[in-house]
Amino acid sequence: MYHLHKQNLEVYTIERLAKDYRIMRQRVHTILWLKEFEKEEEKKLCHPLDDSVELLLDTCPEFFNSHDREFHVASLHYKPDFKVMPQGWDGTTRDLDEVHYEISQKELRR
Repeated sequence: MYHLHKQNLEVYTIERLAKDYRIMRQRVHTILWLKEFEKEEEKKLCHPLDDSVELLLDTCPEFFNSHDREFHVASLHYKPDFKVMPQGWDGTTRDLDEVHYEISQKELRR
């Protein structure tokens, strides 16, 4: 997007890029501004910036959900799977087979 815009400013306007990439104009404007800022920082540092985040996003497409046409927004699972344990729990867990055996023994006693 940035390279297209830089090649021909009259053809690849913010409005056209927003339409072509199916994103809001504000987002296109921000992307172009950030790429320009990145180029300035690279000039100051005399070497390219770290691109590990971009590489991760390119190699792990399963993190993305495009249901709302925002293809660039990651959909990561944020909620941990915590369980509330009963009061007085000593911190130990039992094997699932042991629990099933105990339940079946209680049912047999009834």
